[in-house]
Amino acid sequence: MDGQTFCSVARQGISKLQKAIHEHKKQKEAENISGACERFLLDLDKLSEPSNSNDPVNLQENFDYAALFVPFLAALELRNPKLTESALDSLHEFIAHGYLKDLNLRTDPPRSLAEVLVENVCGCSSIEDETVQMQVIRVLQASVMCEPSIVHGANLLQSVRTCFNLHLGSSSQANQTAAKAALSRMINAMMNRLEGLPASASRHVEDRGIPDLPASVPSTPEPAKSSQAGDFPAEHPEMPAPSPNGSHMNGSAAHTKTPEAEKVSEETDFKSVEERDVYEVFHRLCRLSMKYEVVDSWVKPDETMNMQSKMLSLELLLSMLDQSGPKFKGSAKFITCIKQQLCMSLLKNGVSPAPRVFKAALQVFVTLILNFKTHLKQEIGVFFTTIFLRILESPHSTYQQKTMVLQLLHSIFRDPQTVVDVFVNYDCDLKQVDIFAKMLNQLTRTVQSGSGASKDTGYFTPEQEFQLRSRGTDALVSMVESLMRFSKLVEKDFIWLETGEILPRSMAKNESSEGDLESSVDSRVGGESEDVDPVLKQKEHKTQLQQGIKAFNLKPKKGIEILTSSGHLKKEPQAIAAWFHNQPSLDKKAIGEYMGEPDEFNKAVLYAYVDMMSFANMTIDEALRHFLSGFWLPGEAQKIDRMMEKF
Repeated sequence: MDGQTFCSVARQGISKLQKAIHEHKKQKEAENISGACERFLLDLDKLSEPSNSNDPVNLQENFDYAALFVPFLAALELRNPKLTESALDSLHEFIAHGYLKDLNLRTDPPRSLAEVLVENVCGCSSIEDETVQMQVIRVLQASVMCEPSIVHGANLLQSVRTCFNLHLGSSSQANQTAAKAALSRMINAMMNRLEGLPASASRHVEDRGIPDLPASVPSTPEPAKSSQAGDFPAEHPEMPAPSPNGSHMNGSAAHTKTPEAEKVSEETDFKSVEERDVYEVFHRLCRLSMKYEVVDSWVKPDETMNMQSKMLSLELLLSMLDQSGPKFKGSAKFITCIKQQLCMSLLKNGVSPAPRVFKAALQVFVTLILNFKTHLKQEIGVFFTTIFLRILESPHSTYQQKTMVLQLLHSIFRDPQTVVDVFVNYDCDLKQVDIFAKMLNQLTRTVQSGSGASKDTGYFTPEQEFQLRSRGTDALVSMVESLMRFSKLVEKDFIWLETGEILPRSMAKNESSEGDLESSVDSRVGGESEDVDPVLKQKEHKTQLQQGIKAFNLKPKKGIEILTSSGHLKKEPQAIAAWFHNQPSLDKKAIGEYMGEPDEFNKAVLYAYVDMMSFANMTIDEALRHFLSGFWLPGEAQKIDRMMEKF
């Protein structure tokens, strides 16, 4: 550290603070601050001696430069706008020069400099002065991004929450913008540190291709702002309070720890403090993004702030996912949080009537399917079937919803690997819905028939119908082009394992010997192997099974014959009974009809079916409901008698 530069910056800061104290009307309140300034200047004079000023060793060993912050932190406690503005400006200058170190202040008991700094700066956010709020944002951003990083845990969460609340509650548009920008930079710094990159490093983010809202959609107005912070609702959406080592913020900035937050922090072990920081911010943003429902938010100002909270949370979550690297994607903690928290949030926001929220949820989903699909097979399937397909199929969906879903599909289908993954993991999986086929059929109907809007909701305009068909065509074209590009992969570049997994040949060679590789891999391209492609085997097997199920639902006895003759089902009572229990696609009426037949084999199936059920600790009516939950009673009295006798 350059001693001369330090002395110069310190003297300028002290001089500005002394000037602000002199202009302060109640100077008696600032007597302690003036004394601290004088004592610091005396120490600074000693440091300025030629033997010390240019010697970094003397500066670090003989000077307690944590004392530099003491008068400025004391000035913040007075909550006077002029004093606070001057103190915050100087603190920002000190942090920018790298003077914020991992030191303890001379307090009883000793407290971390970073902890006291963040606590006092966040407390100043309640001052109803635009300049002070801007300085608070600048200082918090600088303290989080300084190198080496010393703001972690509860202090980091407190900094993020304060900027979050200033974005929502400040009466200044400039402060709102600055707070949002500061949050983005803090998120970037945290993600970079987790991945071992410099805090200020920037990374390219690919465009997700979700279109802007059409001009016909009414924009949501800003909430009615006031220069008085007290005019905001007492329970306006705020970042949840930090959990570990709870900070003690002053004034109106104080919050209490939630039991859930404490539980997460106490029960979860982390590999590094950086991982803990990212996890806790990510976890709280997930909770915040699904906490507030939005209904007609452009009409009700009190709900508009809720929507802004939701929107900011989703945008920050998207930023974290976009910047995620190997450590984030490879952490079981983050994957679990995505499954349990973020996916639940997307399910709620994916049916939001607010176009902005719906679009933000789609953007997050695109990132998940492109970067996390290996971990989210079940969740992605739910999104496709319960949200996107329903929106395209429903005649009651709005033009904006259909447009954004079609654009989302276009973005997803531009990636050849994703298109193939959807087909292999869903259409070729016996336990999954045929998502690829359903999407293909629905896009075809959209291109041919347009929106399919009903008279109840009003017809779309000819221009809107044209746009929907055009976007549906774009999605179909991107799907076909991706399949064509994927089909050009040659045998020397990629191989298919028996599981259907696609691997570069170099990776596969590293994982097994050449002999094992030849015996376990079928060629995808070239046709040299006589064996059928394992993926085609899976698809053929699933198609035959679906045909058998369809036949069973129409004619149960014939369906069983088809499935047993093709090898999909053993002709044994226990096997068929277990299949009845575990196959959700079967018609309950058909199951009852089959088990009610008088043939001995059918009776054996009925007995095996009942024997597989447990009625322990049930009353008679509970047991009967449980018994009848898997099938419908047939209409003939004799069949019902046989079933009830076994029951």
